[in-house]
Amino acid sequence: MTEGKIIFEGHTRSGLAVTLRYPHQDDTYALWEFINTLSQEQTYILIQGVEISLESEQHYVQRMLEHIAAGQLVQILAFSADRLIGNTEIRLGTFTSSHVGSLGIAIAQPYRGQGLGELLMHTVYSEAVACLEGLRVVTLSVFGNNPAAIHLYRKVGFVEYGLLPGGYRHRDQYVDSIYMMKSVHPTHDSAT
Repeated sequence: MTEGKIIFEGHTRSGLAVTLRYPHQDDTYALWEFINTLSQEQTYILIQGVEISLESEQHYVQRMLEHIAAGQLVQILAFSADRLIGNTEIRLGTFTSSHVGSLGIAIAQPYRGQGLGELLMHTVYSEAVACLEGLRVVTLSVFGNNPAAIHLYRKVGFVEYGLLPGGYRHRDQYVDSIYMMKSVHPTHDSAT
């Protein structure tokens, strides 16, 4: 069972002490506070300026745990001194896209620029390759006005494959949505 399983305990490159682990049901309140703080900040996430109810978050966490148990999702939470400071996931697509994983990542404002993003990216990617059967490619989309994130994604091996002009609305301005991907190389030859 992966619920609450610790993946990493140590430090980021800047010395920040962190624990990376899978979520469990008891994380609902921390996740609820985390997403609402990011939403109010109107950072580079899809939810901006909206208040998520605790009941909605409880349903989200339950579905997420079911998807993890079914081998359709890897989600890693980052804690520092028992405070949730980051969250990342790779979720498999469905049907003809069941080999494509979609990546999302968010980090609390005081902890950005300390190497946590890179650590989370490497960790969730490694876990996804190990745990998500059939995964062949990981994709993400990023706000065109977020150069720090674009730099990070390139640094960990993602390449751009498309752009939707004005694909996101960020703080009442339309900005490009940049699409990036990273191929997963199977560990063995699957030739027939």
